[in-house]
Amino acid sequence: MTRIFKKEFVFFVCLFCLSLLLAPAVYALEYHIGDKTLYVMGYGEQYVRFGMSGTTHSNDGSYITSASRKGLMDGMFSLYTWQHLKWSDSLEFRTSFRYEGDWLSYAVNSGDHNDFDPIRPSRHNMRSDDHTKQIVRECNVAYFSRYLNVKIGKQTVAWGQTDLLRLMDMINPIDYRRMYVLRDSDYGYAESRVPLWIAKVEVFPEISIGDITGIALQFMATLDTESKTQFNIGPRNGGVWAFPVPADMPTVAGFGDGHLKDITIHDRRRSQSLKNTTFAFRMAANWGNTFFTINFYHGWDDSPVLVRGPNFLHVQNGGNVADGIGYGLNLEQIYHRKTCLGFTVAREMDFIRPFAQALHQPANPTLRVEAYYRWNKPVATDWIERIKDGTATDPNSKEYRRRDVLRYMVGWDWPMRIHFLNPHKEFFTTFQFVHAHRMNGGDFWNAPYHSKDPKDKFDVTGLVNTTYFHDLVRPQIAFTTDLNHNQASLLKGSCRFWFGDHWRPEIGFMMMTGKKDSSHGMFRHRDNIWLKVKYQF
Repeated sequence: MTRIFKKEFVFFVCLFCLSLLLAPAVYALEYHIGDKTLYVMGYGEQYVRFGMSGTTHSNDGSYITSASRKGLMDGMFSLYTWQHLKWSDSLEFRTSFRYEGDWLSYAVNSGDHNDFDPIRPSRHNMRSDDHTKQIVRECNVAYFSRYLNVKIGKQTVAWGQTDLLRLMDMINPIDYRRMYVLRDSDYGYAESRVPLWIAKVEVFPEISIGDITGIALQFMATLDTESKTQFNIGPRNGGVWAFPVPADMPTVAGFGDGHLKDITIHDRRRSQSLKNTTFAFRMAANWGNTFFTINFYHGWDDSPVLVRGPNFLHVQNGGNVADGIGYGLNLEQIYHRKTCLGFTVAREMDFIRPFAQALHQPANPTLRVEAYYRWNKPVATDWIERIKDGTATDPNSKEYRRRDVLRYMVGWDWPMRIHFLNPHKEFFTTFQFVHAHRMNGGDFWNAPYHSKDPKDKFDVTGLVNTTYFHDLVRPQIAFTTDLNHNQASLLKGSCRFWFGDHWRPEIGFMMMTGKKDSSHGMFRHRDNIWLKVKYQF
């Protein structure tokens, strides 16, 4: 076991234990170095998750299925530290570091425990995030003044205000490798958003254009070519929370029993260059009681297009299936350019104040709208269908076509009083309707999956939370439903407990439904309950 604990892990354990000894009853340690001030804070957390459905096998004896596990599902841990050096009123330096992994993957590596499948095949990839780019979460310098803010270095830039589903928030990638979107999408993607090396400039010209006031201009650019979405496909690479290998691939004559045995995904990387630079612009302002932004983004796609690689279709013996000879697929994932123009609007609905008062509500709801138009989005054709008739290997057959896409969200936030449920605190409620429309129609597919990608996709999301016992108990429930694709739903309920200034235990559950291999239905066998113990300082 000593070989497993690398020097990065030992460093974080020592740092965290020292913090436990020094942490007073505040949320940050504060040190004065001459006329400079250094703030240090952090946390350590440990999950214990139990799967409530599914199987301990990664196949059903005939072809590859999703890898799920009933019983002990994962033991993810995180050690995090954040440092903020206030050099002056206008100059600051910030760094943060996180070491993350899964104890269950360590346990699999230390002995021959077959009952840990399907964790075993992915232990090399999921047991710890120990690369420097994963450990360093933040490293930047920031300058502030009345008219100009500049921040240069590794950071995150959060645009948009949607919950559970992202629209305008497209600057930083999202890490889906653990817990899919259910990890923290109900808390603003704070933990799963992947930082990038970014130069960001904000200008406050202090001018007004008629009723438009508070104008702020923001420009950002990055040479970082990190994949826009981080995920793993198949249990061999990603374990329980990987995107499942398609379970309904067509049979192919002449390849053993004709079933898909394995998929290999190669990442076609982009080089760092001025040509591959991502840049974005946003103008924010107030128009009376309405806050709005206009956004432009020219970067890289959120998710890759999968295309045929060398030796695309070949004989495969075994793979993730227990027995038999069938076929394997070699695919390459490519991230294409993404160009979008969009806007966001937020306005308190004060015109319905009489209605709110009639319901004995202390506040008005806030209307939120978020939308963008994207040019030339690559969408997969039915090439995966044509494996059957042998035309999928034709080099002249197209794997994707380009279509424009319009996507928008309409939602509202409303702090509401429901006295019989909580006589002392409000319930914060938010609901959203999301519509994605692909121009020019046509049949498109979720390649390499066997399901169609609809021309119009509708989703509904909701989130409700409140607090009890002087904010010591904080329950929350969030859901999202795919209305027309495959009626898939995700439901997450949690309850956080604030014990003193440091301890933050949490319990919760996750439920997922839907048809196989499409939308959220890919994770339909991942229902689970969990306990998380967190200590922060």
